[in-house]
Amino acid sequence: MPNSRTATTTPLGKPPTNGRARATQKQPTPKACAAPFNAKACPSYLSEPARVEWRRIAPELARSGKLATIDADLVAAYSVAFARWREAEARVAELGVVVKSPAGVPIENPYLGVAGRAFKDVLQIGRQLGLSPTARGKLRQGG
Repeated sequence: MPNSRTATTTPLGKPPTNGRARATQKQPTPKACAAPFNAKACPSYLSEPARVEWRRIAPELARSGKLATIDADLVAAYSVAFARWREAEARVAELGVVVKSPAGVPIENPYLGVAGRAFKDVLQIGRQLGLSPTARGKLRQGG
């Protein structure tokens, strides 16, 4: 009977991973796969509020050296989501959390939903870009 601690292989001859990806695999660095990210190349299709956010975060992201030119659309998506979140929150502040429906019935302000969805996008994309302390730590570790 084999020892339970004896290494085994899968039918394909590879060691089992127990459903987990190998933590030792490193992702390629942007310099190895594409041109460096250019913070000055703000996409022309962004709204002015999204451009303001691009100009705020892009230089810092470029200094990090973790992004490539191909990541510009991800930075643009973050900028759009951030601008949408700010606009929706401004409308909530202006109109209040509860508004009247066309029928005159009090309802939750629809901009609350817009703000919530936009903020989820901000958080999700921001993690990919390293825009939180935890995400920056993971980027520094290479994972």
